[in-house]
Amino acid sequence: MLRYLKASRYFKKHPSIGLDIGTDEIRLLQLKSTSDGFQIEKLICQKLPTEAALTGSDIYWKSVEALLSHIVSESKLSNATAVLAIPNHQVLQKQIQLPASIHEEDLQKEIKERLIEYFPNSSPQELYFDFMLGQTRDEMHSLSLLAARHDVMQLYLQAATRSGLNVSIADVDLYARVRAGSFYFSRQTDVSGNAAAWLDLHWPFATMMVFLNGTSVFQHAWQVHGLGSGLGLGSGPRFFQELKAVWQMAVSDCASCRIEWMGISGFREEHQSMMSQIEEQCAIPVRPVDPLSVMTHASSLDPVTIKSASTHFLLCAGLAMRGAHQE
Repeated sequence: MLRYLKASRYFKKHPSIGLDIGTDEIRLLQLKSTSDGFQIEKLICQKLPTEAALTGSDIYWKSVEALLSHIVSESKLSNATAVLAIPNHQVLQKQIQLPASIHEEDLQKEIKERLIEYFPNSSPQELYFDFMLGQTRDEMHSLSLLAARHDVMQLYLQAATRSGLNVSIADVDLYARVRAGSFYFSRQTDVSGNAAAWLDLHWPFATMMVFLNGTSVFQHAWQVHGLGSGLGLGSGPRFFQELKAVWQMAVSDCASCRIEWMGISGFREEHQSMMSQIEEQCAIPVRPVDPLSVMTHASSLDPVTIKSASTHFLLCAGLAMRGAHQE
C-alpha cells in the first residue's frame, strides 16, 4: 500500500504552529485564523549549539530534541498542532505528463512504477509520497510527484513528537514559502498589475519566487555557496554567479510579464551590503520585505520583537497557514 504525506484530523478553531527545524536554529510560529487573515500568537527563534550545527548526525538530532522540548515546555505548547517542514533537498520532486483520461487505478500503478524508477534501492513501502495534478493541456495532465524516504521523515517527525507537539502535516519547504508569499501579495493594495520577485535566504539554501496578482508564476530553490550563516562564512562571488543564473531563468520563464522589483527576506545584518550588489547583478530595484507585516498579533507580543525577527519567518508562516486551512 502506498503512503501519502497526509494530515491527521485537525480542528480549525485551534491555532496552528509552523515548525522550521533548521541547520543552526529552530523557528516556531503559531497563527490563529481570523475573519480577515491571521493573527500571530507566538513567535520563537532559538539557536542550536554551534557544535551540533557543525557536527550533524546523532549530536544534531539530540540537540534538536532537547531544544525543541525546552521550547514546547517553556511556551506551554504541549500537544499543540504543528505543521512540519521537510527541506527541499530531502524531497524528490518530479514533473510527469500523463493522459488526462487516466483512471485512478492506472494512476496509482503509474506512480508506483515511477517511485521504483526514481528510488531503485528502496521499496515503495519505504517511502512517503504525495502528488498534485496541475493544468491539463492537449489532453495531458501535468502531475507533480513528491517523495521522501521514510527513515529521513522519521528523524523530523520524531524530534517534533518527542518534544510534545502533535504533527498534523509534513509539508514541502518550497510549497510553504510560495503559500506565504502568495498571501502577502494578496494583501497588497498598491499592486500595479506587474509581477514582483521574492528572494528568501535560508542558509544553506535560497529560494527565488515570482508572483503576479498574488499567484506564483515561478519558483526555484537551490543550495548556495559563499553565503554567510552566522558561522563565519562570507558572501563570495560564487553566490552572485548562482543568483544571476537563477534570475535569468526567472526572467526567461516570466517573459510574458514585467517583473517590477525584488523583495528580500531571511537576510542577516552581514547581508545588508548585499542588496546593492543584487540590484547591480539583476538590474532591478531591491528592498527588504516583511512576510508577517500583513498579519495582526496578540496583545501579549511585542511588535518590536516581531518586526526584528519576522524576516526569517516566511517558511513558518506558510506552514502555519497550511494547518489553519485544514478541516
